[in-house]
Amino acid sequence: MVRWRMLAALGEAVVFFTRRQSFGRGALVLVATSGLSYALGLLRDRALAGTFGASDPFDAYQASFIIPDFLFSLFVAAALSAAFIPVFTDLRTRKHDADAARLAGTLLVLGIGVLLIVGTLTFIFAGPLAALVAPGFPPAKHLLLTRLTRLMLLSPLLFLVSNLLGSMLVSTKRFLFYGLSPALYNLGIISGALFFAPRFGILGVTVGTLLGAVLHLLVRVIDVRRAGLRLIPTVQFSKHLRKVVVLMLPRIVGLTGIQVQLWAFTAIASTLGEGAVTVVNLARNFQSFPVSLVGIAFATSLFPLLAESASLRSRPSYIRHLLRGALATIAVTIPAAVLLYLFRQPIIASFIGTGAFDPDAVLRTSAVLGIYTLSIPSESLAHVLARGFYALQNTLIPTSVSLLGIGISVASSILLARRLGPAGIPAGFAVGEGLQVLALACLLRIWTRRVLP
Repeated sequence: MVRWRMLAALGEAVVFFTRRQSFGRGALVLVATSGLSYALGLLRDRALAGTFGASDPFDAYQASFIIPDFLFSLFVAAALSAAFIPVFTDLRTRKHDADAARLAGTLLVLGIGVLLIVGTLTFIFAGPLAALVAPGFPPAKHLLLTRLTRLMLLSPLLFLVSNLLGSMLVSTKRFLFYGLSPALYNLGIISGALFFAPRFGILGVTVGTLLGAVLHLLVRVIDVRRAGLRLIPTVQFSKHLRKVVVLMLPRIVGLTGIQVQLWAFTAIASTLGEGAVTVVNLARNFQSFPVSLVGIAFATSLFPLLAESASLRSRPSYIRHLLRGALATIAVTIPAAVLLYLFRQPIIASFIGTGAFDPDAVLRTSAVLGIYTLSIPSESLAHVLARGFYALQNTLIPTSVSLLGIGISVASSILLARRLGPAGIPAGFAVGEGLQVLALACLLRIWTRRVLP
């Protein structure tokens, strides 16, 4: 009962603040869909934890995301999350819809080509790469990780198309189907745990994960067609593409750094005994709820407003949107972090403390989650401040700051894990995120005055 009261209180607080913001409608849609996705995520984790527990197969499944996610972040997300949306928005704001459609089509064709080449090479060398991902895994566990990784290499291609369409929807302030896609992704994983795992084990869960990626794509295809948005498959090396490439290059470095951070956390955890990778990842899933519900939702709904203000060279409008988004984020995430810390153990016990996930695993996950809650406000605010730079078509500064924060996080985690075990990983993460937000806030104030006098 306590967990539902906590979630209800958090939901009421989010609604209270978003209704009073200029970005409120889009934020509320994303909050609602993020809440649905997270609820399904809890069911997903409950099904997986109850079936596999803190075991070697579940560790391998968690680690199998590292390489595919790295490829996606390196060759896709860099262009879409920071570079494509402001350029696409600027073209549509100036009524150059045909140029916007050709730009989207060019990115699609080039992205598919690059991923096919790199994905094939990764498939061939999956074994040695898996050894780098989790150097602490014994031979049988390493072999399972290699098999799962090869299957998961299909996901970057599916997410390439889905996220390109999603960026087009965000640019035009269409958030409903965009926000529903992660919920459908979780449904796919749940289907794998419930229907495929009893017969095929952890391989069945991987098949369900790929099914979820297909659903993630299909729902966005539907909304793009409903919106009448055009995408012209072509390869046109225009000045708009060059602008996207210039903006994405620093972001590639930044997202590579994030994937290195995830790899480092997995590698550290792989040396801390059976179940450590699972415990750290499950605790991170619970910590990510308020970050996704507030930080990412607010930042995503703010982004097109900030991009439009920057395109119109309206500094007062830009500052107004940014401050409201930042203050609303802080006002909701601090209480959310406190509540999650206070009720972390009963929440984990209620949601995933079932089947093979025994009381000891619940206690270990609770301890890690308690430290992870420290980073909820700072990580959420970092998403908002980064979008402030992206809207001004600057990816170099936030990328540089992110790399500094990642370096501090990894170094701190290595040192703290020696004393605290798995809990040292979220402690190091909290240190890096806090310093990153302070630097972003100071530098964004300076850059805004320079670009929007």
